[in-house]
Amino acid sequence: MLSLTRRPSETIQIVTSDGLIELTISNIKKNQAQIAIEAPKAIKILRSEVDMPASGFGFLNFLSNK
Repeated sequence: MLSLTRRPSETIQIVTSDGLIELTISNIKKNQAQIAIEAPKAIKILRSEVDMPASGFGFLNFLSNK
């Protein structure tokens, strides 16, 4: 796992075969960070606390298939 420190308005870029994913730290308050994500439409963006069994996607389904 890579751990990075970012300040508000700083970005992290991830290059994939489907295109560029850009994460921008938009705001930090106490123990929460707001993150803006720009990615190609072909890339699904999922939150780990949300499991979507009907679609077959979701963090919990991902873990159970490993």
